[in-house]
Amino acid sequence: MDGPRLESQPPRDITVDALALLDKAQSQMIHRLRAASALRDNETAAHTDRVGQMARHLALLAGCEADFAAQLALAAPLHDVGKIGIPDAILLKPGPLDPAEWDVMKTHTTIGADILMGSGLPLLDLAAEVALCHHERWNGQGYPRALKETAIPLSGRIVALVDVFDALMSARPYKAPWPLSRSLAYIAAEAGVHFDPSLVRLFMNHIQDFIAIRERDRDEGARGRRPWRRIAKRRLPAR
Repeated sequence: MDGPRLESQPPRDITVDALALLDKAQSQMIHRLRAASALRDNETAAHTDRVGQMARHLALLAGCEADFAAQLALAAPLHDVGKIGIPDAILLKPGPLDPAEWDVMKTHTTIGADILMGSGLPLLDLAAEVALCHHERWNGQGYPRALKETAIPLSGRIVALVDVFDALMSARPYKAPWPLSRSLAYIAAEAGVHFDPSLVRLFMNHIQDFIAIRERDRDEGARGRRPWRRIAKRRLPAR
């Protein structure tokens, strides 16, 4: 006589579970690196959040896939992680840097890329690309590799634009915030010089979207919504 039949169980999708864990691990690494870099730099956690959200939005406007834009939102806030390796005497100097000091400061791009690259994880690889390329200029006069035009990865071109815009509009120990009109005039003048002109057109045509991102995540009211922001409260005046 046959024994009782056991209901067959559908096989567990181990691949899906593994990918979900990998995504979570990559995101956690990004967040912890942000917390570490915030202890060395004067840029607020809200600023790096805004850079990520603005980068995501500009990538979508440029026709990028939603998955890429979402990854860029996580990777872009690590653009300056390499400042961890810049000596305090330079990073925290309240006055202008001399040429030799600027040469050292510029190495934050390669230091950041060295920290982030080589894992084989897509999100960290994208963050490494952003860290390396966000100071390249459309006219080839940027650093560290003097890349020109579309030789600069799209991620670097996007982050270069939104990072400068948000930094101009933000208060720093060494400068007052610029008004919107002055900031936009600067961005427009740098189209085809510093910035990808096609990205500048998209940015200008949708400027209200980017203003809304700034208003939604202001420096004063943004603390406490993320765990690394509590860590980042202890800052020294920096560049």
